[in-house]
Amino acid sequence: MIIIITAASLGIVMGLLNMAKPPPTIGCVSLSPEVIEARDDGNGTYVNDSFSLNITVTDGSGSRLSGAVVTLSGDNIKMNGGAAYAITKDGKASFTQLSCSLAGAGTNPIVVTVEKSGYGKKTQELIVVKV
Repeated sequence: MIIIITAASLGIVMGLLNMAKPPPTIGCVSLSPEVIEARDDGNGTYVNDSFSLNITVTDGSGSRLSGAVVTLSGDNIKMNGGAAYAITKDGKASFTQLSCSLAGAGTNPIVVTVEKSGYGKKTQELIVVKV
């Protein structure tokens, strides 16, 4: 009798485990362009006063992810003089009239952060090249 109850309980537990799905995740974050150029302004600061950035976001299964918040940070990045963020529609976010500036030697990437409730958070770096 105990063996039958144990076997039945084990079968129920295994069935529940098979029904459990992994939580949804943010999959791929694609940037276009992948590199931004900044030019020396003559005072040791490298600047790009006007560029655009297109971002495509998918979920873990490869489907385009709508409603994700995309934030750009670092290198004094601005959009129309203010904070640079957007919400994806059909998995896409477009940024126009962006500007960035960085001083001194070395490289500092712009950090692209994508977040959506229930999907988590993913970051990717946009390289800024001093020319």
